[in-house]
Amino acid sequence: VDLDTNTQTLLGSFNGIFLEELDFTISEAGGTVTGSLEQESGGDLIQKFSDGYSTLDCTPAKTVNLTAYVGTNAVPKVTFVYILQSAKTTIVASNSDWPATEHCKIARLILKSAAATGTDGGALGNQNWNDYASSGGEGHILDVEQRLRQEPAQYDTGVALTLKNSAGAALTTGNSSTAVEIVTTEGKVYQLHRHTFPAFDMYTVATDDAHITNQVVDQGGAYETTVDLVTDITHYVDGTDAGVVIGNNKYFNLVIWGIQNRMGEPSHIMINLPTGQYTTEADATSDINGTSVFSIPGDLKGTGFLIARLTFRLIAGSQWTYIALEDLRGQHPGLSAGVGVTTTDHALLANL
Repeated sequence: VDLDTNTQTLLGSFNGIFLEELDFTISEAGGTVTGSLEQESGGDLIQKFSDGYSTLDCTPAKTVNLTAYVGTNAVPKVTFVYILQSAKTTIVASNSDWPATEHCKIARLILKSAAATGTDGGALGNQNWNDYASSGGEGHILDVEQRLRQEPAQYDTGVALTLKNSAGAALTTGNSSTAVEIVTTEGKVYQLHRHTFPAFDMYTVATDDAHITNQVVDQGGAYETTVDLVTDITHYVDGTDAGVVIGNNKYFNLVIWGIQNRMGEPSHIMINLPTGQYTTEADATSDINGTSVFSIPGDLKGTGFLIARLTFRLIAGSQWTYIALEDLRGQHPGLSAGVGVTTTDHALLANL
C-alpha cells in the first residue's frame, strides 16, 4: 500500500508497540530467574518500529535470563524489560530505566531474590506493558478511554459557590436566614471530555433543586431533593432510619458536590449530610471529629466532583447562621459503595 507522507507520519505514533496482546511471565528454577515472552494464549508477536513491522519468533516462548537483575527480599529491584529497534530479536533488561533510543516495552518488574521469586511463584510486581492495537475485538484506544473513565470527574474552572437568603439577597458569613439557597456559576468539568457545568440558582430557577445524597430514611431517604436547605435539612446521619435532630445553637458541616452529566442533560448539585454536630464554631470549622462526609457514591465516580464544605449554626426560629466555606474544587473525593456514610477528615482530604 502506497501511503502519503502525512499518513506515514501519523502512523509513527504507534512506533514501539506490539500489535498483539503480549504475555510476559517470570519463573525461577535452580537459582535462575527467567522471563518468558509470547503472545497472549501463545504465538509470535509483530513489532512496529519506525522502519516498519517485524515478526518476533515467540514459538516457543522467547526467554531472557533475569538473574543478574534481581534484588534482595528487603530491597527488591525495579527491572525494565524491552526490545531495541536496533536489535529486534533480543530481549534486554536494565535496572536503570527505559532506554532513550527507540524500543518496544515489554514489562516493568519488581524482583526480590531469586529464591523468593521461586517461592512466590513469580515476581513481586509484574506490569506487562501492553499497548497492542486490539485484543478480544476491542481496540487499545477504547481500553485507554475506559480506564480514564474509572477516574473521578475532574474539576477545571468556574462553579463558584455562593448562598442566597430568604429574600434572594446574598447570604454572607456571619449572617442568618430562615432559608438558605445554593447558587453556583457556570464552570467546566471533565468526564473524559470537557463539559460545561451550568449556572445554578435555587432561589431564582424553580427547577434548580439539590439532592441530599444521604438523607435519613425518615426524612425522605437517599437522594431526596430540596429547594430550601433550612426546611429540609433537620437531621444528621447516625446509621439509623431516624437520624439525629440537629440541636439548637449547634454547628454542623455540609459537603456540596456536583454531578456533571452529558451536554444537553441537566447536571445536579448534591449535598452530603454530616455524621455529627458541634457545640463550638472552632471545633466545627476544624471538624475535629471528622463528621464531614466527602465521599461520592461509586456509581457516580466518573461524573461527581467536589465543590465546597459549608459550616452553619442552627439558631432559634429555625434559622441558620452562615459560618464558613471551604473550597474543595479540584480535590479528589473518597468513594463509597452506595449512599452509605463514609467520612474523611477534611485536613486529610486536602493531602490526597
